[in-house]
Amino acid sequence: MSEWRNIKLKEVLKEVSERNKDKKVKRVLSVTNSQGFVNQEEYFEGTVHSADISNYKIVRKNQFAYNPSRVNVGSIDILKDYDEGVLSPMYVIFEVDTEKLLPEYFYYYFQTHRFYENVKNNTQGSVRNSLSFKSLTHFEYLLPPKEEQEKIVHIIENTDKIIAEKKELIKEKEKLKKFYMEYIFQNKANNLKFKDVKLEDLLDFQNGLNANAEKYGNGIKYISVMDILNNTYITYDKIKGLVEVNEKIMESYKVTYGDVVFVRSSEILKDAGKSNIYLDKNKNAVFGGFVIRGKKKSDYIPVYLKYALESYDVRKQIMKYAAGNQHVNIGQESLKKVKVKYLDIKYQNIVANVFKTIDQEIEKIKEKVNEYEILKKGLMQKLLTGKVKVNG
Repeated sequence: MSEWRNIKLKEVLKEVSERNKDKKVKRVLSVTNSQGFVNQEEYFEGTVHSADISNYKIVRKNQFAYNPSRVNVGSIDILKDYDEGVLSPMYVIFEVDTEKLLPEYFYYYFQTHRFYENVKNNTQGSVRNSLSFKSLTHFEYLLPPKEEQEKIVHIIENTDKIIAEKKELIKEKEKLKKFYMEYIFQNKANNLKFKDVKLEDLLDFQNGLNANAEKYGNGIKYISVMDILNNTYITYDKIKGLVEVNEKIMESYKVTYGDVVFVRSSEILKDAGKSNIYLDKNKNAVFGGFVIRGKKKSDYIPVYLKYALESYDVRKQIMKYAAGNQHVNIGQESLKKVKVKYLDIKYQNIVANVFKTIDQEIEKIKEKVNEYEILKKGLMQKLLTGKVKVNG
């Protein structure tokens, strides 16, 4: 078996610039940093490309494409889902010499730290931090024998398959949760005695503290917008970032178990008014400047209210009240008018446990996904660098 060798990528890459002159290829694609290749009409819910696509570049299965000014954030991918498509002329399209390099093997190179270090070193100071194809071809690359490439691809693809299966399972659980949310909170069973209750009857509202949240130390948790957007449950062990506060501030802006915190201002409409419940019974927190706190003043089970606030009907009301152009805002007066489906306390636990069980199942699967992604990263670090050779 031949040995691994260091090469320049110009030895195995070739740029492709085939134009769609006769407009035979109709499918217009984009390369995103989150999903790779996407069909524009599906991804953007409509047409965003030029009316005339005759100058667009044709990309074919197993060819690669990247956005020169966004490759540093991951806008690079291999085409697998379609036989062909067209891309805006701004994209760089290339293919590999399949006699020396498997496209599937080269695909994993873009997920390595070494690739992003090379991009960083070759885009600094360039126009819009753009990576030209010529610069890409001068990257140094460790090329293994094709037999080794095949074995490595098999190992990493199996790990990817497990990750994909678990992510699909998460989607199924989320669909199930959505179904139950609609079924219960729209009372399709017709057996739950809901009352429509305004949030002002359940909560006292107050805007947050404009403090320096970057001053971390042995203080108290400072709840920011991102804490609300990123956490299923806001608990002290899941959120970091502490800030020193005096007793006066503590008493004025304290969040305790069962209080609701809302996003007051966001960049996109769907995040306006998004809420979460503080569920740590043993610790307090303070809330930030772009957050509104709803202080518990009525009898409800916090976990139940969390799910009632996630329901489609509540989100619809909040989006109706949210206003703004560049930044979307919702204030206390609007939140006070929002109505939630309220049940007698004895039924709140039953409903909350339905959703809590599904959320806990989703959380466990996400932890498994994280474990496999760490495993994949470790495998890539060892296998793609030749530190560990595949036997047999």
